[in-house]
Amino acid sequence: MRGWWAPTDAGVGYVMDRWRRLTPWIAGGGVALLLVLMAVGDAAPTWMFTAGVVVVAVGAVAGRVNEARAFRVTVMGAACCVFILSQLVSTAFSVDRSLSAQGLAPLSIGVLLLFASAHAVSHPRALWMIVGGLASVAAVVSLDVLVQWRVGRSVLSGQGPMGGRYPGSLPHPNDFALAAACLPFLLCLFVGRRGAWRLAGLTLGGVPVLAAAALTQSRTALGGVVLAWLVVAIVGLRGVSRWVVLGAIAAVGGAAWAVDAGGVRGRVLETLSLQSEGRLGLWLVAWEMFREAPIVGKGPHTYGLFYPGYLARVRLPDGYTPLIAEIPWAHNVCLEFLGERGVLGLAAMCALAGAVLVTAWRGARRDAGADGISLGVLASTVALLAMSVFDLSAQKDWCVFVMSVLIGLLVGQATGREVGAPTQPSSSAAIRSR
Repeated sequence: MRGWWAPTDAGVGYVMDRWRRLTPWIAGGGVALLLVLMAVGDAAPTWMFTAGVVVVAVGAVAGRVNEARAFRVTVMGAACCVFILSQLVSTAFSVDRSLSAQGLAPLSIGVLLLFASAHAVSHPRALWMIVGGLASVAAVVSLDVLVQWRVGRSVLSGQGPMGGRYPGSLPHPNDFALAAACLPFLLCLFVGRRGAWRLAGLTLGGVPVLAAAALTQSRTALGGVVLAWLVVAIVGLRGVSRWVVLGAIAAVGGAAWAVDAGGVRGRVLETLSLQSEGRLGLWLVAWEMFREAPIVGKGPHTYGLFYPGYLARVRLPDGYTPLIAEIPWAHNVCLEFLGERGVLGLAAMCALAGAVLVTAWRGARRDAGADGISLGVLASTVALLAMSVFDLSAQKDWCVFVMSVLIGLLVGQATGREVGAPTQPSSSAAIRSR
């Protein structure tokens, strides 16, 4: 005979049903929290980041348990597995396994973010929490840079300018690429609007982000902002609206170039000169590492070990002044993967990037550019890949985290379509209704 404390079958079923309904909110809230903490930078307390990771882990695990029956093997999922396997192989053959193993911690958090983001897609409002988190990163970081320019210090971290450049709360001005990667989701909030609201949002939404990028004097971030803005306008708009936004982008960019806002003109022109481009020596060192270990590379996170010694071995152009400092990465993701992970790692990375681009492109075109998720992922991925030519690295945690969230959003949509769930329409409608 059951006691009064013994749960009935109906009670257990009710509790489990409520838990299943709650888990997308947990997943979406945890992902949004970690995204906002990235905008705060090093000023964020460690305990808050740890709490965010725990919430993400709970949402990710619960999501996998709830959706175990809906699991399907997709091209995106296979590409993710191959990529993770390549990282494990490169770590196993690393010249310094303990150093390379340190990179597995961000990768593990990235996997949790991927699963949590994919699970949040099943609920429109939980999905909006992630989209809102990505949009908030672009807005908060940009506004903090503008405030730092006006008052001399960051509101979020209290730090001042860095050698005439304004990083806001970020560790380095080049890290403003984070805002460039999140800008498409800020713009996509206006794609589904109608009339003047859509044009005003897409025309003016990128202006403060572009102005902040100019103040950071980061060529990488500046190019990423412009490219992300262009992709959203070209793919997400049709007819006259597209040309109005493109004209606004050209006008704002031309004005910034004409007045040399933030010294952007000189920074961009430096790229055209080999003698002025300090990254050239970094790239040659990565190529030398690849030549010695072409299959699996020297090992993840080992670039800094080889840079000083290999710099003296490579042949540099006449008149080139190399950077003599502690350089942790090659400032080019393709060369970084070649040097540290070899052909195996680069092939896995290219396969994953290709799967993301193809899936996002099909999603954006399928819905005539009205889908904020696929369009945002497409524009963000294009911007990240373009910025990775001159900066970014797998050693930057935010790069791993943002890319994991983008992949998770696509995986969640793909899974919803294959099992017949109405993920796509409800997700897009939820974003456009905000």
